[in-house]
Amino acid sequence: MKKLAVVLFNLGGPLKIQDVKPFLFNLFYDRAIINLPNPFRWFLAWFISTIRHKKSQKIYQILGGGSPLLKFTKDQAEALENALGRRFKVFVCMRYWHPFSDEVIKRVEKYNPVKNEFEETGSFDGCTFDYTEEDQWEFVKKQNPENVWTMVWAEDSYAIIPGFHWVNRDSYFVTEKPVEKEDLSSEFIVI
Repeated sequence: MKKLAVVLFNLGGPLKIQDVKPFLFNLFYDRAIINLPNPFRWFLAWFISTIRHKKSQKIYQILGGGSPLLKFTKDQAEALENALGRRFKVFVCMRYWHPFSDEVIKRVEKYNPVKNEFEETGSFDGCTFDYTEEDQWEFVKKQNPENVWTMVWAEDSYAIIPGFHWVNRDSYFVTEKPVEKEDLSSEFIVI
């Protein structure tokens, strides 16, 4: 039985009051948030996190001393893992606080899943890209449209549909070879 991995990405949040300032720095240092070259972006992120962290700490104190986002995302991961079955392991990754992607990549590599294969007989094999990351987005735009799939929010679930789509997009999959229509049971896959 092939092992499959799913990685849930979320914003992240400070786990305790002392994490608020470095969390805010990570947030505002992101080029998707403040699109300035360095050292201007670094300085602005430092400035905002230095000025804003005490006010934010008071808000997180009301929430119990930290962000509940990691707990909520772990709960969602557990529910998704139970729904998908024993072939799947669901990992949680945060963008601006722990667990960061480099930490999660090590755990996923240790788990050793097959690479983005949705069906054993399908030709889905490739990489997933977040359109908010500038370098990833530039890479996706250069790909053959027949090798690009878009994950979109559709009513109360996600769907993976062929090609580039802009409305309700969440991320893109780039496959090594085009997926043939006969490999699909329908025009899209609901997950």
